[in-house]
Amino acid sequence: MSKLYLFFFLSIFQITTLFAADTLIVKSQYIASADTVLVFCPENHSPDSVFPVVYLLHGYGGNYSSFSNFLNLQWLANKYQFIIICPDGLKDSWYFDSPQRENSSWEQFYFNELYPLINRKYPVDSTNIFITGYSMGGHGAMYLFLRNTAKFRAAGASSGVMDLNQSRLKKTSIASHLGSWPDSAQKFLQYSSISYLENLKKAQKEIIFDCGTEDYLQKANQTFYEKCMELELPVYFIEMEGDHNAQYWKESFLWHFSFFARKVE
Repeated sequence: MSKLYLFFFLSIFQITTLFAADTLIVKSQYIASADTVLVFCPENHSPDSVFPVVYLLHGYGGNYSSFSNFLNLQWLANKYQFIIICPDGLKDSWYFDSPQRENSSWEQFYFNELYPLINRKYPVDSTNIFITGYSMGGHGAMYLFLRNTAKFRAAGASSGVMDLNQSRLKKTSIASHLGSWPDSAQKFLQYSSISYLENLKKAQKEIIFDCGTEDYLQKANQTFYEKCMELELPVYFIEMEGDHNAQYWKESFLWHFSFFARKVE
């Protein structure tokens, strides 16, 4: 178990132009509209190559292209030889199956439709599939991983909403899915990744998560880390100078990709 305090930023040259090998439109029986998905494949590979996969989940109000605003995803795909998948979280799906909203079952969409589609369509090394995201997407990545650890090698979260009760959107967006807050606080916890950490101990897999020292979710991430320590889980927690914004995530996800690359088997 490791906790890293980083008060500097990685220095690396990146160009944030959008270049995607594919744009998929995935029709679904589980969500209200078709999901647009960007797919970045490593360039200049042999026909018989297979690659690890990294799913990137964006934050509240974003879409499938949000990561391309601050990361050069084609450069990362080439550098680490990963297939990178950027689905659309439909602005505020929170990446779970809503018990209140109709046609808002993003978890079922992911595991029953998107995940198998990517495995069929692309040269995927199915033993090395990773997932991470920021803010709402950090919640989604950790939630999906902890509830389905057999589907992934490892997971990450940057500035993640590790307990939905700690989100600034608990009375608005999340309430529209789970019920009014604080009346539904227990249900909010039920849909939070912190409630599934026991599954990580059984799976014997590792996670990476981080949060900026000026981020309003720093306390929630610290509580998540303390729960990991209590359970003696193999986790990497990074506290780095920064706030809840793209400037911070531009740096933090470089640590996630480096971490995932070391976990490829």
